[in-house]
Amino acid sequence: MGVLTDVKARGVRESKEFSSDMRQINTPAKEPAQGALNDFHKWEAKYSYAVRYWKDN
Repeated sequence: MGVLTDVKARGVRESKEFSSDMRQINTPAKEPAQGALNDFHKWEAKYSYAVRYWKDN
């Protein structure tokens, strides 16, 4: 299941929070992005595919 499909299957409030956290990772600055990635692990139980993708890339 893809990231977007997985997000759409969840509630609207949760998907907005998840998307916001994901945007924090996708920044050109390395240090803030690394910190955001560390915080992103809170989603691992629900969005394991997305967390694994960001860790690997």
